[in-house]
Amino acid sequence: MKKSLEGPRRLCVVIGLLLVTAWVMFAAISSNGFKDMIHWEQWAFFVVGVPVLYWLPAFIYRTYRWVREGFLANKHEGEGPRSGDGRAE
Repeated sequence: MKKSLEGPRRLCVVIGLLLVTAWVMFAAISSNGFKDMIHWEQWAFFVVGVPVLYWLPAFIYRTYRWVREGFLANKHEGEGPRSGDGRAE
């Protein structure tokens, strides 16, 4: 797979940061300023959510590019030199 372009990479970083900010705000509001998070499972879910949400837009973009490049490869796979009778060699 080719190296990611700078524009989409920066867009993924910005969207990831917005998702992390929304996640932290949601957790703070829903847990009364983190006061109601008394079990370790709640904190683990919160902490694991931060890197996952930051990484998610880049993962979706890479998956999209991988699928798109696969379809483009299939599209161009049939092209090439042809014989005079119309059949591919």
